[in-house]
Amino acid sequence: MKKLGIVILMIGCIKSLGAQFEQFSLTAPFLFYPAFSAPVLNDTIWANVDAIPDTVRDTLGNPVAPDPVIYARIFYSSNNQASWDSLNLSLLGYEFYENTYEGFRIYPGTGQTFWYFRAVDDSGKNFSTESPKNINNTFPVPLNLLAKACIESGNDVQPGAPGNFLELTDFHVTYSDNKVFGVLSNASGTWPWDEGGIIPLEWYAYGFLIINPYHVMEDTFYGAIRADAPIYITDPGLYKIIVNGQTQINYIGPIQQQTSGGKLHISFDLSTLINDPNFGPYYGVLAVAAATAWADLGGAYFADATQPTRWYLRTHILTPGQNTAPSLAGHQVIPSSGDTLTLFDFRVKYVDPQNNLPPVRRLYIDDTLSYLVGTPDHFYQDTSLFMID
Repeated sequence: MKKLGIVILMIGCIKSLGAQFEQFSLTAPFLFYPAFSAPVLNDTIWANVDAIPDTVRDTLGNPVAPDPVIYARIFYSSNNQASWDSLNLSLLGYEFYENTYEGFRIYPGTGQTFWYFRAVDDSGKNFSTESPKNINNTFPVPLNLLAKACIESGNDVQPGAPGNFLELTDFHVTYSDNKVFGVLSNASGTWPWDEGGIIPLEWYAYGFLIINPYHVMEDTFYGAIRADAPIYITDPGLYKIIVNGQTQINYIGPIQQQTSGGKLHISFDLSTLINDPNFGPYYGVLAVAAATAWADLGGAYFADATQPTRWYLRTHILTPGQNTAPSLAGHQVIPSSGDTLTLFDFRVKYVDPQNNLPPVRRLYIDDTLSYLVGTPDHFYQDTSLFMID
């Protein structure tokens, strides 16, 4: 049965983070159209992703300039996600691929492999990431099933914080088919609930906050919060946070929480979040940031927060030998004839049932001339028109 609690403990944290979440939606790169060439053992595998810069805006919301992407990287595992290697991707940068990053290597391992992308903006602090997949809902979550979800500055806890246990040092995330997981790290490796004693008068809160990047509401977001301050009528849980006049936090579901290895592990059912009537349409992307706070009889206070990250809840799982060949159709030469002064347009439709990208994208004429071709449509499963003008 759902319950409603007015949780004042996190108010200071919430009000401070509102601006950070708004800024998040403006600065983290987008990761669109991830694609791979067909996986073949002992052959080259190509990986592409469009890392689209977001737009920096002024305080009035007016666009100022693009926020450049400084680099993109892909992580891959050939041992069932037990360990990961990475490969830096290069910007192609030519027509139709102005924001496409590409990398290649010999297909790793001898069987199924796992892959995920990440892109970082020019500041080096704002980034977007995919992640490993916690297929078996393992909890607490081992590090090999987690993706880094922040680039956290050190020694930035608010002055007056009662202990370095409120100083965040890292934040990681993962997901399964039905759950979301966040793992917080702090400076002490301890996660006290309160100051101790028979009747504690100071309480501590830890958790991570969430918004839907495709349905940003200035006055509503969500938090998976671990706290227990009876005077504030709070329990660990997933809360809907409404900052509209009087701040309220509505309990919408339970969380699972546990400390392990000096870290705080939190998880909750994804359906509880995305089925909330205020959440909006879910497209497999969340904006997340870890946060800490403390409270006493005098009020509640923000302590620390990580930089929000755009998190795509997806992992690319490739299996060699399972491939249907692509097809070419509808080729055109415009005009159909001419002389040495005629300018021709060449076009052909490419479709791949597995959305595999074509690693070779060239036009050959009489086996002597070769030209690079491209397409603005990098989703290959529903037909992409390659062209050269």
